[in-house]
Amino acid sequence: MMRLFRTTAPLFRLLDRLKAGEKNILGLLKLSEKDFHQVPFEEILNSPHDAAYGVDTILERYNRPVLGIFDHLVLRYYDNGDQEFLFITHTHDVNLISKIVDKLHFMFGTGLYDDRHFHSFYNVNKVQKLARGIIEDGDLPISCLWFHHAHDLVFKLTYFQTPKKQLGFIVKKNARILDRTPRKNSVLDFLEFNIDDILSGQESLRHIEFEDNNILYIDFTYQLPVKEFGIFDIITIRIFDNSKIFNLTTQTHIFLSSSIDSIPIQAITDCVTKLTRIYGGDHIGSSSISINDIQDLEEGNYWLGRTWHLNYAHAQQDLYNPEEKEAYCVAINQHFNERIELSILSYNTLIELFGEEYH
Repeated sequence: MMRLFRTTAPLFRLLDRLKAGEKNILGLLKLSEKDFHQVPFEEILNSPHDAAYGVDTILERYNRPVLGIFDHLVLRYYDNGDQEFLFITHTHDVNLISKIVDKLHFMFGTGLYDDRHFHSFYNVNKVQKLARGIIEDGDLPISCLWFHHAHDLVFKLTYFQTPKKQLGFIVKKNARILDRTPRKNSVLDFLEFNIDDILSGQESLRHIEFEDNNILYIDFTYQLPVKEFGIFDIITIRIFDNSKIFNLTTQTHIFLSSSIDSIPIQAITDCVTKLTRIYGGDHIGSSSISINDIQDLEEGNYWLGRTWHLNYAHAQQDLYNPEEKEAYCVAINQHFNERIELSILSYNTLIELFGEEYH
């Protein structure tokens, strides 16, 4: 049953306080674990989704209003320390949904959505149709993600097709543990290409990006004779200059991709394992490939992958310390064009740190 009167004020206060750095979500809700029913662990094991994602505790609180909008609250605790708060209600109030989206947009930016599996909340016609209970062939649920990296928070808003008119809002706290140990090795240990040799050849594609009528950077794309990590046979070298010369003082990025659409998951797993052995967990604590990673890759979902930010001491960068500067960044993810990509941002600094013998 849908409630007639709702207010966004409590939800917006919660978001404001979370962005300000407050961490005790249950305390902000004026609740404790005693206010919930605990799901038996055997039921969790019988749920393929929860078991695969490492959920070890579920607390439920149904038919009890919360945050002025929602009727139910479900807590999921993960074996890696992550916590998820799922707020649920049923509504056909498009204006209410728009207010929530606008608030999240204002606080955390446009957000991300996987256009193969979801519509965007910015597609107002789709939201209005779903609010009226109209579902036609080709229609999808509506969902979007927002990130607040400073406090390791992820927000997800979803308007479901089934159950009809169900609105779910997730706040997930990632248990990030920053490993500050300087790394002795780098991704260069696994790479075979020589950037000078590549740039001396004829590129298969050249793209020039302008800013204020000046060249911002040039992308030079080549076919590699040997696959990097046994996967990547295309390299794009982005030079922030108007020349085709690599040097240590000119910002240079590297993007590696594959000419084939379908890459064996085992090959991706091996690549991530090699990078993890060098860099450890990434900036949100993710390390080796997990079961949910494999599910995302198998199902063709958008895959966040792994991202490592390194400082000039060659340790993980504290992204929220303004005094600490990034030296370079390594990332592997599934790009929006559905291709797996390995990127090395500020490759010139990486070479400077580890010696020019690598190029």
